[in-house]
Amino acid sequence: MRIIVGKRKKDASNKETDRIFSNYKLTAFCISLQVDEGVLLCHCATGELVLLERQEYEAICLGNSLKGAWAETLKEHLFLPDKDTDEYFKVDCERAERLKTVSDCQEITSFTILPTTRCNARCFYCYEKDILQKNMTLKTAEDVAAFIEKSCGRKKVHLSWFGGEPTIAYPVINRICGRLKEKNIRFESSMISNGLFLNEKMIKTAKACWQLKRIQITIDGTEAVYNLTKNYKGILNNPFKTVLSNINNLLDQKIHVSIRI
Repeated sequence: MRIIVGKRKKDASNKETDRIFSNYKLTAFCISLQVDEGVLLCHCATGELVLLERQEYEAICLGNSLKGAWAETLKEHLFLPDKDTDEYFKVDCERAERLKTVSDCQEITSFTILPTTRCNARCFYCYEKDILQKNMTLKTAEDVAAFIEKSCGRKKVHLSWFGGEPTIAYPVINRICGRLKEKNIRFESSMISNGLFLNEKMIKTAKACWQLKRIQITIDGTEAVYNLTKNYKGILNNPFKTVLSNINNLLDQKIHVSIRI
């Protein structure tokens, strides 16, 4: 996200910037958060942030007139569109234009693949806990590999494995990577994983077959906190130590590990 201003600066009197804005509304794509310094606004369509004083925020919500360079800034960055502006239509047009640009591309060389929505952990903060849990079928894996071959223009591609916990569906990953190798498609991959299933055998497969170069593993605190938070399914001795051992084995195979905390 981009912060357009740290905080409102008092406008000096300036005839060129004293235009009065009255026919406006607060953008429909706005999330507001009360903070100590005022009200923080996030524009979900642009990704920009702005910090308002509480009086300013209340004035905007009431539709009171604003004037000055500060109002110009808020208008310029789409926080205050005109009342008759159809913001949803404008965003739909922008989305359609971007999709057209993507569809006009001759090659696609980056793919995020979801081999499964299943997971062996039960983290309390998971945003996917209520979705249907299932693996990609091997037939779909064949179709994915065929799509990649068709779309990449014989260029080297990057595969990002995501889940759920992607290592649960390692046969799916094996199938996709195996088919790409058969078709002489050059590729490398990265993964987001909790790391529990990445034993020495799977790591060797990941290096040789999946061309795994990078992996992100989440460590939710120290040993006791981690084991409680991950709340893995089944009876396990000490998941925390298992994951740390697996991380060492990944590093031994020269696979880059990012730890997310």
